[in-house]
Amino acid sequence: MKPSVIAIVSRVCALFDVDSNDLLGKGRRTDFVIARHTAWWVCRKRLGLTYVALGAEFGVDHSSMIVACNKFEAKLAQPDRYPWLVENVSTLVQQMQIDAPYLAETNPFWRRPVVPVTGDEAPPLKLVRGGKR
Repeated sequence: MKPSVIAIVSRVCALFDVDSNDLLGKGRRTDFVIARHTAWWVCRKRLGLTYVALGAEFGVDHSSMIVACNKFEAKLAQPDRYPWLVENVSTLVQQMQIDAPYLAETNPFWRRPVVPVTGDEAPPLKLVRGGKR
């Protein structure tokens, strides 16, 4: 069973220690942006949403989604430069059972055992568009 967008957002918020309002907002602080791009990428990979559908879910233009997902994958391809990001995303990928074989090849943290968690076990979260200003 596939998790919902809300379950993915709550899991990413917990992993990156970011409030959901900040993740869903338009803030440009680095920690918010990385968490936001992670959530977008995971939704794209796990749910198989198109960029247009993904943009509609998050209230963002599809071209922003394309740029963000491409930048995010470029960061994942550099485990030496972003080891903390690759480790966190690898944990998330394993928990959410996402098919990302290139992470397994380039990531030193991939072999760590992680217990899979279904989307139904995530704590409830209400999506609120916008953020603190």
